[in-house]
Amino acid sequence: YRRWKIDRDMAVEAILAAEARSRVEVIRSIYRAYARSHGKDRYGDKTPNHVLHMQVLGALFPEVVFVHVIRDGRSVALALQEMSFGPSTAWEAASYWEERVKAGRVAGRELGGDRYLEVRYEELCSDPERVLRQVTAFIGLDYDAAMLEYQQATARQLEMSPAPGEDRSLLRPLTPGLRDWVSDMPARDVVAFERVAGSTLAALGYELGSSSTSAPAHLQGRLRGALEGLRCRWQERAGHRPVW
Repeated sequence: YRRWKIDRDMAVEAILAAEARSRVEVIRSIYRAYARSHGKDRYGDKTPNHVLHMQVLGALFPEVVFVHVIRDGRSVALALQEMSFGPSTAWEAASYWEERVKAGRVAGRELGGDRYLEVRYEELCSDPERVLRQVTAFIGLDYDAAMLEYQQATARQLEMSPAPGEDRSLLRPLTPGLRDWVSDMPARDVVAFERVAGSTLAALGYELGSSSTSAPAHLQGRLRGALEGLRCRWQERAGHRPVW
């Protein structure tokens, strides 16, 4: 509420106006009020961890559709290292990424093509207009070239961000090579990541960068990644950032 600049009176008024009688209706009324305060009649949410709860959200909110943006996990691992949350090693980052990508794709198959769209981050950066046209057609909006002028919304996003320093990349133009694992990821981290999530990378069509594909090494990597993933989730629930 604080970041959205919604005060108590505005929230109560929105809930009463909607005659909300359930938590789902309360959530809808708050989102609708926020959208209207910016002159909008549609709203969305980009909380990353919602990818783990798509079936529940889809059941609670039958009007909701999902756009799942998938990025090469090795570049995701590099980005996560700059954040104040989440994994800090290649092993754990691989487990973290793979769990979320798989969960989103499984939920997407259950939701069906009318409610689930898969988009590649790399294609969004290299050909934003084509991808945005695909997304807008999916969610039932008309494409507008102004959608490419995202810099106009940067100031508001940074103002709302709990950690503006971590969102500083918003100030840059679209940069396909930003945090490129090919040039920026140490070879040992590439091997570690691929031992845990190499099969998922390959299934998504991403080229593998290491030659370490022996079965024992792969199983060892998956086991270590799974254990570190459990530690990470335990520390997240305890309110601590994992330190490895």
